Amino acid sequence: MIRIVRRFGAETREYDAMVVCDDVVLINETKSRLLETHIVSMLGKLEEFAEVYPEYAGKRAVGVLASLYPDDSVVRRATRKGVLVMGMGDETMQVLNREAIAVAAR
Repeated sequence: MIRIVRRFGAETREYDAMVVCDDVVLINETKSRLLETHIVSMLGKLEEFAEVYPEYAGKRAVGVLASLYPDDSVVRRATRKGVLVMGMGDETMQVLNREAIAVAAR
């Protein structure tokens, strides 16, 4: 699903994309320039995800931040927090920190 918007109480929650799999829901935010504050924001969205989307409460929510050329320091911080980062590879976007999945599983 692309550009998902849901009312949550008096507020609105919006994601750029969401992929629902058997056991996992991937939540994507795409930024022109990825900053460490975006990691904090994503962690907040992941924390409240089960409340906003109770129909997916039994699935693990994993954050995915995408940017064309994210800074290595932001990728390292996202990895430590269990957030995947996508950036440009040789020809297409690719996950730059696959090891973050192990952290997200904890």
